[in-house]
Amino acid sequence: MQIIHVLPNLAKGGAEKVTIDLANKQDSQGHKVVLLFANSQHSQSNFFLLNKSINIVYIGKTKRNLLLTYIGCAAWIIRRRSFLRTFDVVHTHLTFGLIFGTFAKILTLFEKNTNTKLVFTCHLVGMNVSRFLIFFTRLNSFFYDIFVLMAHDRYWDERIAKNRKFICIENGIEPLGINRNKKTTATRIGSLGRLVKDRKPELIIDLFSEIERTIDNTEFIVGGDGPLRSQLQDSLRGSGAERVVQFQGLIDSPSDFYSNLDFYITLNVGSTTGISGLEAISAGIPTLAIQLDPFYKNGERDWIPSFSSNVLLIQYLQELIENDETLLALTMRQKATFEGNFTVESMASKYYSIYTN
Repeated sequence: MQIIHVLPNLAKGGAEKVTIDLANKQDSQGHKVVLLFANSQHSQSNFFLLNKSINIVYIGKTKRNLLLTYIGCAAWIIRRRSFLRTFDVVHTHLTFGLIFGTFAKILTLFEKNTNTKLVFTCHLVGMNVSRFLIFFTRLNSFFYDIFVLMAHDRYWDERIAKNRKFICIENGIEPLGINRNKKTTATRIGSLGRLVKDRKPELIIDLFSEIERTIDNTEFIVGGDGPLRSQLQDSLRGSGAERVVQFQGLIDSPSDFYSNLDFYITLNVGSTTGISGLEAISAGIPTLAIQLDPFYKNGERDWIPSFSSNVLLIQYLQELIENDETLLALTMRQKATFEGNFTVESMASKYYSIYTN
């Protein structure tokens, strides 16, 4: 099978990480895989993660403003329509990919005798995004053969119930191997992600501050960077948490980051977690979550226990710190659930099923 994945670039992010792992798995299974990017002027720091046999194609050579980017995108599709038709699957990601797929359907793939399947993976489920973006994304779903949601929430679950083109395939990743490298007796708790508004990092910082006031001998590591970093650091000024919360910035080696932790805190929407939460669990780090869906009732019993209340989360964390048996049981349950449901093998198998059906 010939598959082309379309996304703006390979920046450090969850959607990009999932695409890398999926493309590598498909390549190792014998499929011909191509990655198509908006332009060649972007960070190539993640390129070393790609299998060497995966081809990379660029739409443009230089970075342009948004309008010119999409004009260039449409022109490229018209010029390279014969190239696009050679693929069995055009699989797009993120907003750039969404618009690319719509253009491709209108300009090329609506033509007769075209068997190419157009697939989009929606990575914004559960994120703090505008209603307009949600509406715009749903509007573009008309042009797709398959519209994949990487998580469940009430809005998109209604689409799944009403239209067979909508389907949920939860993210899967390659497990991380780590060598534990912790050099302190303090309980170390960490979180990793982009420090931007739609990721709600202030919830993590507020929780860390409450833990510091409640549980003795704790330290906190915040991985990731973004425009909110200074604001988050300022929010800790003068508090007891200021001296025990460390902002590490961009993380080049997630394995090294997780190797220093005793616990990991992530954000969940219902039962769905992000890529960093999956990475932490794959590395054997017990993981808890702040629950973003106030109507979700099963959080405490999930494989990643999640809480809308910081008080309840801290109580559960304290129990884990004090009770080795409870901690071991959680770690083993999370490991088994990850290996059974959230590996890249599981994800790739589900994508292959929708590609071929």
